[in-house]
Amino acid sequence: MTNDRVWQLPERLEIATINQLLPVARQKIAQRCLAFDFSMVRHVDSSALAFILASRREAMKQHGTLTCRHLPDNLISLSRLYGVEPFIIDTTT
Repeated sequence: MTNDRVWQLPERLEIATINQLLPVARQKIAQRCLAFDFSMVRHVDSSALAFILASRREAMKQHGTLTCRHLPDNLISLSRLYGVEPFIIDTTT
């Protein structure tokens, strides 16, 4: 499903791509994007956690919320390892 409220993230969400994706994420949030779809993401590292946290902070600054859909298992495992799972995984949906 593609619409202007959901951003389909690319296959790689790693340190090499995060710096390019952060400005796009800020722009998407400013345009009232409500969800990031991770269903195409296949490669992550711990910088993906920082990306999500920074994006959620940006949404909060703009008085909005951001939902992360279809998080890959390896990203969920990383969030548990680093102790940030409650901030990464949206348990209300």
